[in-house]
Amino acid sequence: MKTIFKLVLMAVLVLTYSCDKETAGDPADELTAVELKGGKDVERPISITLAGADDPDGGLATYTGKMKHLGKIYGTVAPSNFIPDADIPGVFNLSTIGQCGDLQIPELLDVIPELLDVINAANGDQIFSRGEFTFVFVSDTSATYSGTIYFCGGTGRFEGASGFMEIADGVYNITGPSKFDPEVFVGEFSHTGNGMITY
Repeated sequence: MKTIFKLVLMAVLVLTYSCDKETAGDPADELTAVELKGGKDVERPISITLAGADDPDGGLATYTGKMKHLGKIYGTVAPSNFIPDADIPGVFNLSTIGQCGDLQIPELLDVIPELLDVINAANGDQIFSRGEFTFVFVSDTSATYSGTIYFCGGTGRFEGASGFMEIADGVYNITGPSKFDPEVFVGEFSHTGNGMITY
């Protein structure tokens, strides 16, 4: 009888202890994401594959693709300065008009969306970027391009993001004149890239 009493008492104690532990909860459950990260940004490798087209009506170019850390993406490309290289015929340098820095503020991009390129993740998070590229025309209607994309902050988990991505295999094909200016051409583009992002 004493043995049965001891077994029942031990079972009650074990159940009581385990219930208390569960109701107390894990302290890590109450930490915010920033506390869990320790407030430190982490540098991560990043890659992208995309394809897009200029808007023949003069709006922002758009694209879709896949990007590490964002999954399926879509976005817009800011207008750029397309400057012929003075020394090499058929070579053009292209740079996004907007600059990194204060322009990463989402509200400012809502007012002037053409300042930076915008990468949209499926969950709504965004990364802002600007690009610097060199285009080499291999025919009258086709060019290859390479260059660097610089990250300029973002929203959600990408707020304050920084880093870069090297593009080495870009292809651009002219599809015709712009509807708003027959002297301006529009086209389709695609590239892949790899780099590092810190957020």
